[in-house]
Amino acid sequence: LTFGKNLKYIGAYSFRGNTLLKKLDFSACVDLHTIDICAFKNNTSVTSVTFPENLRTIGENSFENCDNITEINVKSNLHLIIENYAFSDCDKLCLHQLNYVNAEGVTPAGASPLILPGTDRI
Repeated sequence: LTFGKNLKYIGAYSFRGNTLLKKLDFSACVDLHTIDICAFKNNTSVTSVTFPENLRTIGENSFENCDNITEINVKSNLHLIIENYAFSDCDKLCLHQLNYVNAEGVTPAGASPLILPGTDRI
C-alpha cells in the first residue's frame, strides 16, 4: 500500500489488526510527522515498511506483533523518535535488515544501524 503525499498523521489504532496490508510505503508522504500508538499493531501480513524523510515519531507499540516484517527502510532523519516497543514481537526483524537510506534511496557510507528501544529480538 502506497500512502498519498497529503497524509500528515496516522492516529492511534488506525489500522490495528488489519490483515490485508503487505508492504507499507510512506515515502511520498512528505508531511507525515507522526504514526501514533498501536497504529499498525497486530498487522500480521505486513512484510516491509518504508518511512519518509520528515517523519518525527513512531509511537509506542505502533508495529507490535507485526511478526512478518522483514525489512524497514528509514529515509535519513536525525530527528526521528522511535518510542518504546514500537517494533516489539516483530520476530522476523534482524538488525541488518534495518536500513537508513538517503533521498536517492542509497544507504550512506558509515551509516549506523537503527536501535529500537524495547525490542529484545534486535
